[in-house]
Amino acid sequence: MQSHVTLPQNNGFPMANQMTKAALQSKSKEELIDLLQTSEKENARLTNIITKKMSENVLLAEQLSKINAKKTPKIKFNSEWNWVRKIEFILQKENRPLTSSEMIELLSELDDNLKYANNPQKYFSMHLSKAVKYGIVKKEKTRGKTAAKYSLNYDEIIP
Repeated sequence: MQSHVTLPQNNGFPMANQMTKAALQSKSKEELIDLLQTSEKENARLTNIITKKMSENVLLAEQLSKINAKKTPKIKFNSEWNWVRKIEFILQKENRPLTSSEMIELLSELDDNLKYANNPQKYFSMHLSKAVKYGIVKKEKTRGKTAAKYSLNYDEIIP
């Protein structure tokens, strides 16, 4: 059984896609050196392409990071805000849909008013319903799940 050696392609055209061991053995030393040099040139060319693409990817990742940084709110939490604004802030900050329990947990770290409520879930639920009613927050109910997730009803961040 003959073993096959796959040689690289040059500028998209196959040089000799598969050469058997016997075919390689029948080549002269100079022909083999030429094949090896051609293979090395192709390898260098492909390595250069990969290096360029990797540096392009790094630049694109940096640009994406800058764009995402601009989208992230630079606003600091203000306990004087109304509750609808506080809900809006926490959803902007987290940048993902949250359940009311998750929002209560995050907001209780920032605002003492929620910590001292007799029933924080009931107290918060009233304000969350207002945010949904005003169209600032949308409620997303998943079939089979008991807790609804809430997210902002718009894409751009309002300071």
